[in-house]
Amino acid sequence: MKKTHNGDLVIKTAHFSIRDYMGAHWTWWNGPSHGNGLNGVPEHDPRSFRLVEVDFAEEVDFSLPALGDKSMLGEVKLNALRSSGCILYGVNVAAGLLEDYRLKRQHRLAKASVLEHLAQSRPGFRIDFFGNVLRGGSPSRPCRAVLRLFRGSEDWHVGFAPLNQIFNGHDLTVISKIRL
Repeated sequence: MKKTHNGDLVIKTAHFSIRDYMGAHWTWWNGPSHGNGLNGVPEHDPRSFRLVEVDFAEEVDFSLPALGDKSMLGEVKLNALRSSGCILYGVNVAAGLLEDYRLKRQHRLAKASVLEHLAQSRPGFRIDFFGNVLRGGSPSRPCRAVLRLFRGSEDWHVGFAPLNQIFNGHDLTVISKIRL
């Protein structure tokens, strides 16, 4: 990936509040995928939370070569990504990308943001963050999902991608080249 005109594709990670971004009915998925998401350990890649910054020019891959541009079920993609040993970027990286975009937009430099730079790489750009599994939906029918950023007509939006659905091969998944 080429660096932007100012050579800066580094973002600082940021705090992510599920309530602020997703609403009161969202939380972390706890426990096994076949459970109700309420009991057990949260499904996170703890290495993502230890990151202070991410250099999108140096440290980032946009999927696994083995996965290519194949479309696949979200749970299958999550397991393949976990098996790779790469850091799966989570909500803190997504929040950092959004913060970078908002700060640069305030100074009329939104096109210089890392998100806009990444979006130029593919039309219909969406980016999924598999470092955290979220729990949403109704209490009787919980939804396992990952965070998704997507470009609307004028701005960036935060959404979710259910893991029981097909993930298109053209959607980006950011993972670290670094294996810890």
